[in-house]
Amino acid sequence: MQGSLWNLSWFQDPVWDAARVNAINAHFITAFLDLYVKGEKPYAAYLDVSVEHAGQGVWPHDHAPFAAYSPGSGNITVWKGFQRPFAVGLQLQRAQAAP
Repeated sequence: MQGSLWNLSWFQDPVWDAARVNAINAHFITAFLDLYVKGEKPYAAYLDVSVEHAGQGVWPHDHAPFAAYSPGSGNITVWKGFQRPFAVGLQLQRAQAAP
């Protein structure tokens, strides 16, 4: 059953899975470092999300196969690089830099 994302999602809680948490951390850390250390501007799209709570993102069903990754653009507001069913429970918060 673990050979398929579809089957796996029925038997494990995707929110608290350690591999998932590590992958989310790597996703945002890599985007941050690529943007601010390497100066690679396209990675800003991974950090400039249109909704603070990922679960509130919109992705019309006619454009979303189960295992597809969000482009994070157009009428799709699920965070870029995330799959629609696995964006639930995430919140991206920002803080101002200290003076």
